Amino acid sequence: MSSDSEVEFPRGSSDERGLFLRWLGFLRGAVIRKVEDLSGLQAGWRPDGAPVTEFTPGRELTVAAALAGYRVRAATTDDLVRTTSLTEPCLTEEGAELRWSLLRLIYETARYAGHADATRELLDGTTGECLRSLVVRRSECPPNVQGVP
Repeated sequence: MSSDSEVEFPRGSSDERGLFLRWLGFLRGAVIRKVEDLSGLQAGWRPDGAPVTEFTPGRELTVAAALAGYRVRAATTDDLVRTTSLTEPCLTEEGAELRWSLLRLIYETARYAGHADATRELLDGTTGECLRSLVVRRSECPPNVQGVP
């Protein structure tokens, strides 16, 4: 996965596997950028103010620890994708193959990025990304720019 602070917008390519991995990296980066600087209090916030009862992580599950686990899983997934045929049959979906699983993973990650974006806006007003030349460089965003939706 690319650096979280600089993720290139995926461009068209004849390298199908590489394009899938670039999209995953771009979308994972969007999730990470929305979550990485949340406080523990913000990470546990609920819109109705009710305590989280169905899932209460222990103190060891900090935002940093959750992101570290996410990065490890992403790297493991990327390694598997690089070394497995895109036509490898899927073990959980009859008639599907790795290519289908990757497209599904891209779809789900895009949804999570949207959820993280909406939640972050509710928490502190942070919106969108600061895009320049189709490259996200968080450090280059002017302090007064909320971002481009």
